[in-house]
Amino acid sequence: MAEVTVIGATGSFEIEDFKMKLQEMGVLGIDPEMVCGKDHLISAANCAVRAFSSNRNVCSTLAMETMLYASGEHQILKAADKMGIKSNNAVALVIFDMKMEEVLSKLNLKQDDSLLEPSEEKMMRFGIDESEMHSVPENKKYDLILEHVAFAALKK
Repeated sequence: MAEVTVIGATGSFEIEDFKMKLQEMGVLGIDPEMVCGKDHLISAANCAVRAFSSNRNVCSTLAMETMLYASGEHQILKAADKMGIKSNNAVALVIFDMKMEEVLSKLNLKQDDSLLEPSEEKMMRFGIDESEMHSVPENKKYDLILEHVAFAALKK
């Protein structure tokens, strides 16, 4: 099973070049404004690893399969549009079988996990409305993202 590390990071980069570097390294970069906590991406990565190990993967790479699960979408283009990197100075990274320090060094980034903190605004951007958030106890509302990831796994 792949070792998965999830971090938020800041730096300065040109988005298209940065995405190419990530692809070469097998690291997933996601818009941190769409991430509701580390568990969101860890859960998605675990679903992707299981999909690969049972030959149920849709995508050719673990990174893209993880994005598909993290987005709750079933089409790669929709997932990439929803979750893709949009800022040239902040990113959420899902690192597979590599040392976090090595990745940060190669990409000239600084770790900033505060980017991954969940918020109601992020939930709404993700497509979870206020009525859904208010349907669960306050201390469980951010778990709704995990339900969307799990639901994406069930629908495959």
